[in-house]
Amino acid sequence: MIEGARIDHAGHDNDPAAHLHDIIQYWETVAAVRSFVDKNRDTAMIGTSDHETGGLALGTEHDYLWYPKYLKPVKKSSEVICRELGKVAANERDNFVRNTVIPSYLGVSNVTDADVSSVLRAAESSSTKCKLAVGLIVSRLAHISWSTDGHSAVDVGLYAHGRGTEKLRGSYENTQVGEFLRDYLQVDLAPVTKRLSNQLTEQPGFKWAHEPPSIITRRDADKHSTGSAAAAAYHAQLDSYHPLHYKGGHSHSH
Repeated sequence: MIEGARIDHAGHDNDPAAHLHDIIQYWETVAAVRSFVDKNRDTAMIGTSDHETGGLALGTEHDYLWYPKYLKPVKKSSEVICRELGKVAANERDNFVRNTVIPSYLGVSNVTDADVSSVLRAAESSSTKCKLAVGLIVSRLAHISWSTDGHSAVDVGLYAHGRGTEKLRGSYENTQVGEFLRDYLQVDLAPVTKRLSNQLTEQPGFKWAHEPPSIITRRDADKHSTGSAAAAAYHAQLDSYHPLHYKGGHSHSH
């Protein structure tokens, strides 16, 4: 298994240039693996993600345009920049940000007092805020927006190549990808699944933290007809996860 973990890190930092370069490196790796699969016809590859990070969107200001040219001159990630900034003496930080970070590391010729101040204030607060402030300079120029510095709930891509992967065309739940791999590798996951299902993971503040969950799986529902009680219970369970459910509203699962 190969993980492009730095893509996630750049998403958390809202760092568009690092995000782009890490994605490019991931796809270079995909190309190498795909070449191996093509030479070994009894193999297959699957590429996907467990979540999107950052809620990235292209095009802001209602003009339906974005400007990737502002990502090209960036030389260092916001993570590296803020690490360096943290080692600079307090009385030298303004000069470092104004004359090195923004024009040299980010490649931005128009250095504004507002951008310098935002980075300095953020750096005084925390490393996380520093990285977000640095990334925002490039994102704003490129017309890239972010909705969070955490994970989002949007659908992620599913890519597959090789023998038998035509079965993965379309939209799938993440567990179905695991089921495909289980069948492809001909492994028995029942023993470890049973063992894990009997282990309760506690998460403070979470509704099920101190009570064993009673979960109806999609597999349970699939064993019965569409109008069965099991299928109805499964969809009712999905409805219960919807935010409106907790506000007294009503939602429908399709």
